[in-house]
Amino acid sequence: MRGGRYSEPSKLTVGQFFETWLSHVKPQVTPRTYERYCELVRKNIIPAIGAIRLTSLRPAQIANAYSKALASGRRDGKGGLSPNTVVYMHRLVKQALAHAVRWDMLVKNPAEAVDPPKVERTPLTTYDMPQTADAIEAARNAYVHPGCARSALRAAPRRDRRS
Repeated sequence: MRGGRYSEPSKLTVGQFFETWLSHVKPQVTPRTYERYCELVRKNIIPAIGAIRLTSLRPAQIANAYSKALASGRRDGKGGLSPNTVVYMHRLVKQALAHAVRWDMLVKNPAEAVDPPKVERTPLTTYDMPQTADAIEAARNAYVHPGCARSALRAAPRRDRRS
């Protein structure tokens, strides 16, 4: 990184690079996004590929990390991460390594040669008119005014909203 902490990219590990990258992106994203980036980097990416030298990182190592995350990536040991989570992880790895290329730490981005897992889309189910009428009637019978529910949702605080 020009003017950064590490002057010798060949000695820098992927884990060290990601920690530097996190400090770089912190002012550019919302607090909630930064929190999610930190979680994925520190709990999934660094344990999987963090010990590899940045300049030695290859697409096959990244693809292998994704496969392991899908099979057994959950921290509670009860299976793998969802394909959606691994796709998000891939986007994060690709984005971070693109910065490494721009900062002249890598010649090319190895994540560009890796395909993220396929995410199966579930069909959207919608209510037809009779089902909608039944739902409205059920809400009336339960003494819940539909306007009250909308007002409560609008007034609910969001985690990423700045004070």
